[in-house]
Amino acid sequence: EDHNNPDCFSWCLMNLCITKVVQGAVRSIINTAGMEIIELVTSSPMLYMTLKLLDDWEFFLSRRLEDIGSAPESLLQEDEGPEAPLFSTGPALMRHKFILEPENSPFRSDTSTARWAKQVWTYLVHQDDVRETFLQYIFSGSKKPLGSLGESSSPLIDQRMLYRETDGIITSLCINTGGDGNLVSLATSREVLEIELPDLSSLEAQLPDNSSTEPPAASPGSSVFSQKKSLRSFSIGGEGDEYVMIPQQSLPTSSMARASLTPSRSSYHSVLGLQHAQTGTASSILLRRNVMGVKRMASHPNLCYYLTGSLDGSVMMWEFGTPSPVSTQRPPTGGVVTKIRFTPQGNKYGVTDATGKLYLWQGIHTSSKTPYQTLNSGMRILNDFVFLESSSFIAVCGETPDNRSLCLWDALLPPKRSIVREYMCHEGGSSALGYSPSLQRLFCGGKRGDICVFDIRQNALLQSITVHTGAVNCIVVNDVDGYFVTGSSDGDIKVLDISSNSELAYFPGVHSKARLFRSEGGVRDMQVMPGGHLYSCGGDGAIRFRSLSGVH
Repeated sequence: EDHNNPDCFSWCLMNLCITKVVQGAVRSIINTAGMEIIELVTSSPMLYMTLKLLDDWEFFLSRRLEDIGSAPESLLQEDEGPEAPLFSTGPALMRHKFILEPENSPFRSDTSTARWAKQVWTYLVHQDDVRETFLQYIFSGSKKPLGSLGESSSPLIDQRMLYRETDGIITSLCINTGGDGNLVSLATSREVLEIELPDLSSLEAQLPDNSSTEPPAASPGSSVFSQKKSLRSFSIGGEGDEYVMIPQQSLPTSSMARASLTPSRSSYHSVLGLQHAQTGTASSILLRRNVMGVKRMASHPNLCYYLTGSLDGSVMMWEFGTPSPVSTQRPPTGGVVTKIRFTPQGNKYGVTDATGKLYLWQGIHTSSKTPYQTLNSGMRILNDFVFLESSSFIAVCGETPDNRSLCLWDALLPPKRSIVREYMCHEGGSSALGYSPSLQRLFCGGKRGDICVFDIRQNALLQSITVHTGAVNCIVVNDVDGYFVTGSSDGDIKVLDISSNSELAYFPGVHSKARLFRSEGGVRDMQVMPGGHLYSCGGDGAIRFRSLSGVH
């Protein structure tokens, strides 16, 4: 690449790594001085603002690399030679060795400025703190997942970006499982949106394989979503267009009628008064709800309803396509909602919050604002729960001073005896749960990236494995295909075998990771649909789709 071009892939990657190196050096100085970063707000505001500026630079440069796309095929070698397979599909250990060799630089000119650029590149790839960043972005187009030094046989799995918020994050999503699966509700800090996703068959047919397709970000008041400031030129609607366009409509809420329980795609458009038909890969915004601070969402397993839980503790039930809420199940209480789940049958649902309690409601059409049962776990915060094939047998996880962060409840027993089992499984607390009915195994994720696997029948811990460098934010289980998927605050997604717990696939940097001033980064929520269709949302304000049909 041209060393005089500051907008090329190589310089963008080097700028990101330089920023990370400076961040590490500043934080090391702060740790040596024995200070906490939060103390800098009063003791050294200038140093605090410097750290915040570096964090903003890192975020901007990461977005810029995403917009540029994957690394050029000839980035580190001029032409396809005997070592070409090593560049794209070789073992991870060989890729480490490959980028450390001095002659493997993207700057091949013999000028003095090019030699200076080569020295900077060589210095950066030898820094342990940023070497993984080089590997992630340089080999992002590889068929082999990164992150481990061992061999992997992960198949090529497609990734598509279906939606992106200009500012802010997407905290949660839910899919209309009572319809055709193309209707998705998502929550941002400002509102709740209902969008219609493109037909998956047409999406896979029209977009190239192994690409990370990114649509333009949302911009209010425009006929199509376009980026506020494009970091590279692109064509819209022309030949070779690589973006998924998302038309925006001004929806007259006064003319909206109540949707049927299982609306089809055509009836959904007529209900909302849309004047256009969706074609190709366009994803339409169907409805905007002025509900702020929604943290968690859950869709009914059979009907077109979903629940939202907010920062103020309120819980509301909605119907897809209906502008007003079906009911307000819980008014604002002050306890932040941490999780919402329906039972597999859909006749009951539960809500946990930051007060350490689990609230259970009966039915979906009840007007009662009082739960029929409230269970006090004794934990400081409840982060997640799952129904273990019954609405009365429940597993909950959270944070406790004695690290008893996982317990099993039998809701039919008296309150003093309702906790039937307790486990000490994660230092620092548990953050996510998943359950496999076929094997009766419980997967519990921790704040430090580890996962504990329990056999409910034997009441035994089968295995404890470390899968992420950050907290495990969510776990979804695909019992039919025999795997479970984990998403973490470091932005990575991993697919593991449900029986052996071995890694089947690894996708680094799917969403922007959580950082000092953006604690809600990383993978925030996921959902697996029949056929191995994985949807995820995160701190980068994006909804991404992956086909896991090749993972078994």
